[in-house]
Amino acid sequence: VMYPGHVAPPAFPLAPAGAPYMSGNWFGGDYIDPAHGCPNCSVPAARAIEYRRWYAAAVSYADHILGMALNALDGLGETASTITIFHADHGYQLGELNEWSKKTNTELSLRVPLIVRVPWKTEAVGRRCSAAAELVDIYRTLVSLAGLDVSAIEADVQGSSLAPLFDDPGDSAFRDRRAYSQIGSCNCTTVTSHDWTGLECGAGRCVHTPVAEFDFMGYTVRTPQWRYTAWVPMDNATARVDWTWPVADELYAVAGDTPYD
Repeated sequence: VMYPGHVAPPAFPLAPAGAPYMSGNWFGGDYIDPAHGCPNCSVPAARAIEYRRWYAAAVSYADHILGMALNALDGLGETASTITIFHADHGYQLGELNEWSKKTNTELSLRVPLIVRVPWKTEAVGRRCSAAAELVDIYRTLVSLAGLDVSAIEADVQGSSLAPLFDDPGDSAFRDRRAYSQIGSCNCTTVTSHDWTGLECGAGRCVHTPVAEFDFMGYTVRTPQWRYTAWVPMDNATARVDWTWPVADELYAVAGDTPYD
């Protein structure tokens, strides 16, 4: 058994008090457990630990594969001349906030590892940086770090270059930078589960759903101190959000949080 005694249950197993119904996936997700199904229907700790142990095993295998790739670079003698980047496309909540999936605007779903090794940028070797970054920044960043012609990048390519941080990881120009994300919410309806009745939205979010049938779009912004999310109703006639309609929102203080909060 991998990780015996080293996997803890979720530290915050219930949905945040007052969270808007369209913000969660409490009725479904990427797994099935008989205890799951409403904002306050949490999975028993013993089963939660087992599920989290499985996920830890998958991460260990991914780490092993990454090690093989780095060893291959060493074997080719290319480590010193190669930019290496490691990142994920999303987080996984694993029971925190009563979520077991990735399809949310929470910190655990959106914050991902981003590790970049540029051997010739000695000021950045082994350093950590607190600047907010988005995955859309990677393309422009790599073009600059590789010494390619940044002026050749088409104007509509999104993102900003993070290359200055590799000369000065504490560059003050990035101090108040913000990171943005969004996700739709669809198929919202009244659900009855475990003697609880209330509004919930589809666990698959808006996969295979035409934009004109979206119920809400959730926009979130992350600053060094806060995460704010606005859930804006969709006008199905125009397939656009309508900011004149009532908006549900969330505000969380994140300064001083660990990556697991």
